[in-house]
Amino acid sequence: MARPLWAIVKNCLLFHGELPGGARFAVSLRGLGDCDIGAGDRNRAAFVEKQQLLAAAPAFCRQIHGDRIYSLVEAADTEYPVEGYDGVWSAGPCTAGVFTADCLAIALVSEDGQRAVVHSGWRGTRGAIAIKALELMLQKGASPAGIRAVMGPSAGRCCYEVSEEFCDFFPSGTIERRDRRYFFDNQKAVVQQLDACGLSREFIFTNPYCTICDNDIFFSYRREGSATGRMFNLLTG
Repeated sequence: MARPLWAIVKNCLLFHGELPGGARFAVSLRGLGDCDIGAGDRNRAAFVEKQQLLAAAPAFCRQIHGDRIYSLVEAADTEYPVEGYDGVWSAGPCTAGVFTADCLAIALVSEDGQRAVVHSGWRGTRGAIAIKALELMLQKGASPAGIRAVMGPSAGRCCYEVSEEFCDFFPSGTIERRDRRYFFDNQKAVVQQLDACGLSREFIFTNPYCTICDNDIFFSYRREGSATGRMFNLLTG
C-alpha cells in the first residue's frame, strides 16, 4: 500500500512525498500554538528547531497579500521579518517559511537546488505570485520537469465563500455557484496557473485539508476572526 502523502505528527503536518535534494515541507498546527510574528516567536522557534535540517535561522516576511518575492541572495545577514514581501526564493537549499490561516502556502523545489515558498490568498493568486516564483526559477535555469510544487492547508472550496465579482477575477471552474452563493477553489486556481506555465500536474501536490472545516486542527481567520493565530509553513533543505 502506498504511503499517504500527508501525516499529522506531534502538532505538525508533514509532507511525505519525495522532494528533490531531500527537501522537507512541514506545517505547524493549532496544538502547537500561534506561530505568528511577535506573539508566536517562541512557538515558531520551537517548531523550526524540531523540523529543520539546516543550522540557519528561517527566512520569512511580514506579508502584505501582495506578489513580491524576496531573494535570499540580496543580503546574507538580513534580520527577519523582511517587510513587504509574500514569498522567499533561494538559489540553493534553505530554511524559509510563510504564515497562513486560510490562505494558501506553495513550496517549489527544483532539482537544480533552487527553492521558493510563497503565501497566496486570493489576492496573491490573482496577482499570480506562484507563477512569478516558478518563472524566477525557470529564468535561473531550472527545468519544469525538475520542479515539484507542494501546497499547505487552506480554505477549501467547500467553505471559501466569496462575492460574485470573483467570477471576473478567476477562470471558469475555480468558482462554484450554489444557489445564490459563490465558493472559490484557491488550490485549483493555482494548479491551473502552474500547469499553464509548464509544470506537470503529476508534480503538483495539493493538500486534502480545509482550514475552515478542520478548525480543530488549523487556525482559520474566516472562522475565528482577527483573534486567530497563524500556522508556519516551513520549507527546509
